[in-house]
Amino acid sequence: MYEIYGTNGFHDYEDRSQQAKGTIFEIVRKFSTTQEDFTIDTVPTPSWHPPTFRMRILSVDIINALRSVVTYYPGQDLVGDELLIWYPYPILVHHYDELCEYRQQCAEKDPSELCVREKNAGEHLRVLLDFLDQEVMPDVRKEQERNRRGFETWEHMWVSHKPGVTWLRTLRDDMEWKACVIQSMSGGTFDNSSPEWTTTYWSLDWDGTHLARRVFTSSTSKWDGEKYMRDNSCILPMKDYWTVPDHPMANELVEFGKKWWGLLQKQCGHFRGKTRNFPYTEEGFHIEVHQIQHTNITLQIDGAVMADLKKYFTSHANDIPRVKSALDSRTWTTDCFCPVCLEWRKDSNNIMTSPFEAYDQTTLESRNTLTPHEYILCPFEIPVFVFKTRSWEFIHVRDFSEPEFKENMIDHLVMDEKRVKTLKALSKSFARLNTHGKSIEREPWSADYVKGKGNGLIILLHGSPGVGKTYTAECMAAFTRRPLMILTSSDIGTSPTEVELNLTNHFKTAKSWGAVLLIDEADVFMERRSTADLNRNSLVAGFLRALEFYEGMLFLTTNRVGSFDDAFTSRVHLKLYYPNFTPEQRMQVWQTFVDKLKEERGDYIRLHISAEEHLESKEMRALAWNGREIRNAFQTAVSLAEFDDERDKEGTILVMPKHLKAVVELSRDFTDYMNELHLGNEDKRAQRKFERLDGVGKAKGGD
Repeated sequence: MYEIYGTNGFHDYEDRSQQAKGTIFEIVRKFSTTQEDFTIDTVPTPSWHPPTFRMRILSVDIINALRSVVTYYPGQDLVGDELLIWYPYPILVHHYDELCEYRQQCAEKDPSELCVREKNAGEHLRVLLDFLDQEVMPDVRKEQERNRRGFETWEHMWVSHKPGVTWLRTLRDDMEWKACVIQSMSGGTFDNSSPEWTTTYWSLDWDGTHLARRVFTSSTSKWDGEKYMRDNSCILPMKDYWTVPDHPMANELVEFGKKWWGLLQKQCGHFRGKTRNFPYTEEGFHIEVHQIQHTNITLQIDGAVMADLKKYFTSHANDIPRVKSALDSRTWTTDCFCPVCLEWRKDSNNIMTSPFEAYDQTTLESRNTLTPHEYILCPFEIPVFVFKTRSWEFIHVRDFSEPEFKENMIDHLVMDEKRVKTLKALSKSFARLNTHGKSIEREPWSADYVKGKGNGLIILLHGSPGVGKTYTAECMAAFTRRPLMILTSSDIGTSPTEVELNLTNHFKTAKSWGAVLLIDEADVFMERRSTADLNRNSLVAGFLRALEFYEGMLFLTTNRVGSFDDAFTSRVHLKLYYPNFTPEQRMQVWQTFVDKLKEERGDYIRLHISAEEHLESKEMRALAWNGREIRNAFQTAVSLAEFDDERDKEGTILVMPKHLKAVVELSRDFTDYMNELHLGNEDKRAQRKFERLDGVGKAKGGD
């Protein structure tokens, strides 16, 4: 059936060939049936579906009006001499007010100023708007009233979801608001057979080179009646794209966007909070990322991190967002060449473009800042390298802050003062700072004649376990205000090929980040070569080659220096031996942890004066513990005190002598057992294996 609306009124025809002259638009009504399955007991009968309606616009004036007022509607084709619009005619409903205003403007113009495609616009638009007022707008206005109260119905969900509006929604996982721009809607009441709406929308993301649009889809299943939508969804009121909208979340999202945009440039920082699960999973939320391998475990992190998306995408190519551009190019700009339009085109301000045309292919070099609307559309999660766990984790930019380096850590290092002074001087010099804290302008001098070789500073720290080797590297990194990157055998590998490849890669990364590098327990890569083990020889040779061309500060720690290949001696710039602690040094270590507890938790827990006196007792001085054993014992004693919950008058938990004694007794039993089993303590066992010789006297500045 055809309903013809024209200058001569309304006509109803069964055959389109009967179309009257002067037709403005026509409504095509189509009925369809499906045959049910035939069975022996029943006779097949037709099953009627609701009719479908579509509007065919023939009026050049209305087509021109739509092309003039519509700035963004990717789901509707506006090209051609005829336009086909399906019920409930969403593009007309969404631009109802603009069409009314356009009609009024045409009526107020002098006839000589009207384009040839505007002369009949007033009459043709009147017929169209009257039709909408009768057939569609009553239900639309009811839905708009519901929207003002914060409610919506499933059948008319499309009314508020106009393409181009900014949509705020929350993800079920964490109730964080995310912003996006609606591109189009399909299904729902647009399709009588669909039980759900499919919303296509986009936000902004970075593909390693450009900032551009990333497209998603969301499905909404049918519900009955009204539904309150402001708990997890709302349309953001936008006056323009250069002003922060009036919404409680708008300012926060703008700040998140600014921070994320700034983190696209490589930088070190401090993260304090929980990592994010990625990708988010929500019913009806589909993300265009394939083969992403991330754990669903969140980690509590408090430490140094590095934001470097370029490096991240190098090792996680599958995580590069699939951004798109030219989603809404203005291909429907008027092609009229009447004198009025030709004159109108001379003014460059009259060139019609998409409101989001500038959102594509943005680079860090092309723009320093974005608009508030662009910031709102930016992500607020970003992958960072967590130095503590040696892994990439997604974090919320809100919890990323300036790097925190405790430069005074070195003051708590139990070490000879001359040695500490030497380490400070070397580290500052390598960071190109002189004794006055001023930058050294010239590049560091190299004694090697081969360019690029031997430019690093390699320091070997050797001695018994728990005497401060790793802590020294941590202190040096903090003192020079650089992150500490720790590598173990799991990061480097064990085969000769992967060792050299992985080392070279890690060395490049450490240099790029300005990090101090620590290879803990490096003896596995530096063991003495032999003619019987060619694989071991290749591994050591690869490690040696990589060391020669490293240009950063590198610490190597080991408690098995006796197993080292002699070739490493000439590659190391400084060799520091760490003897076992003297009784006085052990007391100094105990006091370090007492001071740390007082500084960080003094208002909650403290040592009773009797416990402090017990630390000075002969019993405690007789314990030949290393620093790690002292730390573990002290931490365990604090935990026991928290459990007993004995408090002073101020309500502060007290660590008592009994807590220290309990820990000492348990630890001593195990130590005695191991010493008896192996016929000697750890130092003796290492000496029998020719791995280490302890007790040779005081440490010197270098070997």
